[in-house]
Amino acid sequence: MIALKNMYNTIRLSDWKYSFMPLIVGWIYLSILLLKIEICLQLFFTGVLYMISSSGFAALGFFINNYFDIEFDKNSGKTNSLSAISGIAKFKTFLLIVFLAFAPWIWLPSNHISWGLMFLEIILFLIYSIPSIRLKETWFLAGIIDAGYAYLIPFLLCFYTFSLFSDRLSQINIFSLGIAFFLVGYSNILIHQINDLEYDLRTGIKTLPMVLGLHNSIKTVKIGIILEGFFFLYFCLFDAGNLALGIVLGVFYLYYILIIYNLETHVSKIHPHNHFYQIYFPIILLVIILLEHHLVFLILIPHILLFVPGFIKKSVAHF
Repeated sequence: MIALKNMYNTIRLSDWKYSFMPLIVGWIYLSILLLKIEICLQLFFTGVLYMISSSGFAALGFFINNYFDIEFDKNSGKTNSLSAISGIAKFKTFLLIVFLAFAPWIWLPSNHISWGLMFLEIILFLIYSIPSIRLKETWFLAGIIDAGYAYLIPFLLCFYTFSLFSDRLSQINIFSLGIAFFLVGYSNILIHQINDLEYDLRTGIKTLPMVLGLHNSIKTVKIGIILEGFFFLYFCLFDAGNLALGIVLGVFYLYYILIIYNLETHVSKIHPHNHFYQIYFPIILLVIILLEHHLVFLILIPHILLFVPGFIKKSVAHF
């Protein structure tokens, strides 16, 4: 119980309810929609197991990053949640996180490609954080690696896992969709770095916005989001042939491009980018699935109750 409490506190698990978990759930819904998976009890349990494993991997990345940041954060006066617990407590927390990440794969469908993606995820965690490499301080690579381990690889692993579940491995090309989700991650990281620009200047951390400057960084975000929308629409209309999803995403990106078009001095209006994928995107997917599988209504209400409360006012304020 102590290790569980340490894990909950040190990785801020409560913060993930409205950020990370809806993103993973959205990828599961997207896989169900694209692969035309029949709704059944086995699918439900597979989804729960995958969410547990995804939480474990996210916690592992958070743990590794914080562990190697302890001394750096101490010197810069930044709070590090791992510095408050003992070495034994850190070890127990680490073991629990590893268990959560890998134990579900006893039951989840997998093969050598699945394990290769998981191995690559861990490699990216390490080269991003360990002092001898620490690519998080390499301005031109940090965002690429972050988008890779936080968005691209988790999406690919999710879609591949449910492809194995559905036995429809070669029926759909997700290359353009993978690029789109990579760009989602890279845009979000760049937005985060722009918002942290003043802090990074004080601490001496070199990031892409420090090199490009604020104006060019915002311009890069705009280009990234336009490309992101292009690849999403290309996938929906040509690879997946899903007109309904293409129309919804097209309306969102048209609206969103209008929001960011005149953005020059700050990025406060750019948060709908996160809110869309954390709140609206999963619900839209559920509604589309609901048109064919009415039992999905039993998932829609719990999803809204679990992941939307607390964000409704913020979402309305931004939109």
